[in-house]
Amino acid sequence: MKNSIKIIFLSFCSLFGNDIKDIEIKNFFKNLDNKTVNLQINHSSDSYKASLSITVDKIFFDTSKFDGMVSVFSGDTISTYDSKDNIIILENAEKNLLEFFDYENFENAELIKIDISNKYLLYHYNYMDNKLFIKFDTKRKQVYSISFTQFDEIVFDCLVGSIESFKNPLFDLKVNDDWKTIDWRSI
Repeated sequence: MKNSIKIIFLSFCSLFGNDIKDIEIKNFFKNLDNKTVNLQINHSSDSYKASLSITVDKIFFDTSKFDGMVSVFSGDTISTYDSKDNIIILENAEKNLLEFFDYENFENAELIKIDISNKYLLYHYNYMDNKLFIKFDTKRKQVYSISFTQFDEIVFDCLVGSIESFKNPLFDLKVNDDWKTIDWRSI
């Protein structure tokens, strides 16, 4: 019965364009401002915990428990804090796959199709000329998993866990004057 209701809903939505079809996904990303999203990143046969903290103008990607790194995406600069070597690396920011967590950038994703599987809606997008696959948990009303494929190879695959109030991961790094800065930005 629930699947037939979803099919009717999706059919109804298809009459009114893409904006309605993926409104749950868009609302999820829209509501991430000033939040921290706990992730489980799957890489090859390994997995590790990470977090993504989002403010109006910055995205903090914290993999410090895995590799000692926190990357901050802000405007046209990526600042990577390496706690193992006490180094800050500054680089030019190009378009990157984490930007879809920022709602305004996610608006650039083109919805290709929606499938239904048990309690999940499976969204297929074209994003930055690559494939973005999002599994949405209809019971929890949040994204369950995200997979980004480039040249038929999965380059980012994660499970989305809890969502909490914003936590700045740089506070735990204890950055001080002993840290060295390497500037790789081109001027």
